[in-house]
Amino acid sequence: SGMKIAFNTIGCPGWSWERVVEAASRFGMDGVELRGLEGETELSRIRRFAPERRGETTEQLRRQGLELPMVSSGACLGAGFVDMYLEEARRSLEIAAAVGARFMRVLITQAPNPTPANLRQALVLYGELCDQAAEYGIQVLMETNGVLGESRVMREFIQRANRPNGGVLWDIHHT
Repeated sequence: SGMKIAFNTIGCPGWSWERVVEAASRFGMDGVELRGLEGETELSRIRRFAPERRGETTEQLRRQGLELPMVSSGACLGAGFVDMYLEEARRSLEIAAAVGARFMRVLITQAPNPTPANLRQALVLYGELCDQAAEYGIQVLMETNGVLGESRVMREFIQRANRPNGGVLWDIHHT
C-alpha cells in the first residue's frame, strides 16, 4: 500500500484534538502518531482516549481518511520506577489496541548513557511487553536513544530480545 506519512503530536503538545485532526487532514497526512495532547503526554489521562470515547475518536479519524498508526508510550523500560513505567506501557498498549494502532513505541531510559544494568532490565521488560502486545497484533518499537542510538548496540538488543513483533523506531533526533 506504499509509504504513509503521519506526524507525532509531541510537536504540538498544546493543540486540541480538533486542531490535530484538521491539520493532519489539511496537510495531506495519512495519520497521527499519539504522544500527547492538550498539554498531557500520558495518553490514559486524555479524555479523548478514555475507554468510553475511543470509538468516537477513531471514527472521527476514519471519516477524515486518517488513522492512528502508532502510540508513543513514554515508558522507559531500563529506568527506575519500573512499576510506574510498566503500568504506563500497559495502558498505552490497551489504548493502541482499542484505536487500531499497529505499533507502540517505548524507550530504554531518558538518561543519555544507560548502564549495562539498564540495558539488561530493558531487555527483560521489552520481551515481556512484546509478548503482551503480540496478543493484540501490535509491534513494539524500541526507540534509538542513548546507547541504543548506536546501530551495533541496537542490533544486538533486538537480536537478544528475539521477538517476532519487536522492532526499532529510528529517531533521527537522538542519533
